[in-house]
Amino acid sequence: MDKWTPERIDGIKRLRDKAGVKYGLHSASFVNAAEIEPTVRKAVQEHLLAYVELAHQLEAQYVVLHFGYHFSLFMDHVFDCLIKTYGPVVELAEKYGFRLGSRT
Repeated sequence: MDKWTPERIDGIKRLRDKAGVKYGLHSASFVNAAEIEPTVRKAVQEHLLAYVELAHQLEAQYVVLHFGYHFSLFMDHVFDCLIKTYGPVVELAEKYGFRLGSRT
């Protein structure tokens, strides 16, 4: 995330306008949104919030976020953590007008 300077963001938008393309932003696949350890889960949430913010700054058409990897032994806890992690992320995405949905 530290590589996304205002200059880089403006450059991407200029290229988008020049080429007449639409694009979205895909979150880093190494970030596990199904994390259950509290301090790591909080960091994941902050990372996902930053991705939604970046998608908004880039004027992206969409943002792709994944639920991550989990162990089935802890499914109830994993689902509770996913709800806690994604609550603020979904609120921010809705604020910026990103449509919410899933693709299977």
